[in-house]
Amino acid sequence: MEVRLAALQTYLIAMICGYKTTNFTAGYEMIYPVDSTGSVITATLPGIDPTGVSLVGMTYTIKDVGGSGSTNNIRINPSGSEKIDGGTAATIATDYGSMILTAFSGGAGGEWMIVGTN
Repeated sequence: MEVRLAALQTYLIAMICGYKTTNFTAGYEMIYPVDSTGSVITATLPGIDPTGVSLVGMTYTIKDVGGSGSTNNIRINPSGSEKIDGGTAATIATDYGSMILTAFSGGAGGEWMIVGTN
């Protein structure tokens, strides 16, 4: 039982990225705490179908942990020509706001869906 618990803890830690305070490209972590206290920050989502490895169904959460989203927005860009709900970007513009995005379709016209905001 302890071995399984340790494996679960390791998995959960791997899902959460350390605080981001500068522009970044999302990797395979699923939760990104962002502190935009010092400046506007841009998060770039990974390509949905990079080198044939589909991320369809992958969900990312990006959260303003610094409470400065209304002053220093957090901009979320898709990769290349992909879209977020049909647009070229999404923005967290509220203090302590968050956005949850899911990769909906891959290929040349990759699409991210916003499935939750706060």
